[in-house]
Amino acid sequence: KSLSDSIEVYKAQLTQITETLKVTPLGGDRDNLISLKNDIEELLKLTEDNINSLQDEPPKNELSDLPDDDPFSKEYALFKAELESLDSESNTETNRDEAIPSTDKVEDVDLEEEDETCLQDELQSLIGTKSRAPYADKSGSVTYYNALISGIEMAENLSDIEHIKVKVLFINPTEKKMIPCPYFLDDKCKFNEEDCNFSHGYVVSFDQLKEYVEPDFKRLKPGCRVLAKMPNSNIWISTVLEDIGNNDTCVVKHERAFVDIPLHDVLPPMDDAEDDGFKVDEDDVQNDYMDNDDVDLVLARQRHNEAMIDISLTREQPTHKLGQWEQFTKGIGSKLMAKMGYIVGTGLGKSGEGILQPVEPVILPAGKSLDHCMNLKEAAGGSSNLLTVEKMQKKLAAKVIARSKRQYIRQKKQEKDVFHVINTTIRTAVPGTSNNSNAKDISKHLTTVSDRQLNVERFKLAESIKQSERNIKMLKRSIQSMDSRKTELNVQKNVAARLESQQRVLVALKSSDNKLQREQLRRDNKKKMSVF
Repeated sequence: KSLSDSIEVYKAQLTQITETLKVTPLGGDRDNLISLKNDIEELLKLTEDNINSLQDEPPKNELSDLPDDDPFSKEYALFKAELESLDSESNTETNRDEAIPSTDKVEDVDLEEEDETCLQDELQSLIGTKSRAPYADKSGSVTYYNALISGIEMAENLSDIEHIKVKVLFINPTEKKMIPCPYFLDDKCKFNEEDCNFSHGYVVSFDQLKEYVEPDFKRLKPGCRVLAKMPNSNIWISTVLEDIGNNDTCVVKHERAFVDIPLHDVLPPMDDAEDDGFKVDEDDVQNDYMDNDDVDLVLARQRHNEAMIDISLTREQPTHKLGQWEQFTKGIGSKLMAKMGYIVGTGLGKSGEGILQPVEPVILPAGKSLDHCMNLKEAAGGSSNLLTVEKMQKKLAAKVIARSKRQYIRQKKQEKDVFHVINTTIRTAVPGTSNNSNAKDISKHLTTVSDRQLNVERFKLAESIKQSERNIKMLKRSIQSMDSRKTELNVQKNVAARLESQQRVLVALKSSDNKLQREQLRRDNKKKMSVF
């Protein structure tokens, strides 16, 4: 009875809505009324179906046991009977299917084909979606990276999900082989997948894919290790975040310098629970997001350090500590050597086979050239005190110079200068006297003198003649002034004697010059005669 009353109410509401729609113009209100009318019609249909189901008579043995004053129990019994009738119908259909001969399987094949087609459609819908795909680097370690599904590869006989392969393009490539080929994306690449230096798609199993995790930039903080894409490069490297700017920028450390890059070119560290590939650790070797070249470099450095330690243990220990003088300084030398990879106790050089003993400082002479210092080192014969060697060399040089000077003086004393003999003989000669022996000696010596020496001696004689003439003029003026002033007789006699002496010298000089001139004329005539 209650359901019948509900039907009457629904019909009355439906009639009222229909009349309202006739006078309602187009717009939002009319659309709402139409939607309400459809809902009431659907509700009315359901109520009528419910009444029809209740009108079916249930088994008498079940309804007779129920009390008349309990309508809910009767309704539950009717519902249970309806369920039992549905179960019986399903069992009947099952028995009929089992009775079909086993040779007729056309319908089953059609169902399998439909399922495979649906699976392919679902897999094709994954193309273009993001996920996390594994990648095996050169060392063999597998790391998960953000990737984009670019293709599906299915086997002919698909019996397991492992047979489904997908091609992915990595979003954050950490090496060159992971970078997507730009020409391949435009179908313009001239190389195949094996010959191209870039990626045409990395093939992984479908069951190895993980759900894509959006980067959480709230995890960024100074000092954390991140993946960053440097300017003018498509490779993401593992680096340390130094600072976060205000204009969606951040500062990272790269190759001993600080680089300012946009925030969207930085991948924050992932949660270890969500991703096992990003492990932030102080040791770069344990960081799975590290660049493969960096991993190889660190491993090679570790092997090099172990070899250096073995070499240091097998070599004889030095008597002096390398860098012992740094106890008086700040020790910057040892710090720089440690930065460059030097291991304490090993020799210098790449293989650690260099010197162990420290090089002692050598004080070089101030203001001297490098060649001079090298000569001192050779002369030292292994001695490190070059200043002492230089002093010894100076003493030896002084001794050699003094010896040469004495030898020169001795030779000068032994030599007889021809012109000295000429000048001495001529100047001491008295005019009007003859000295045949001296004249012969002079003539003999003049024949042995070179032309150059004759020219030099004539020049000297000319200068002496001029000087003698000037002296004579001065003495004559002095005598004239004495006569006017009536000077004492003794003074006049001395000046007159000096004048007479200068006149004799002038005569001797002119005589000597004439002899030299005759000798030059003789030689000139001889040369002219020898031509013919």
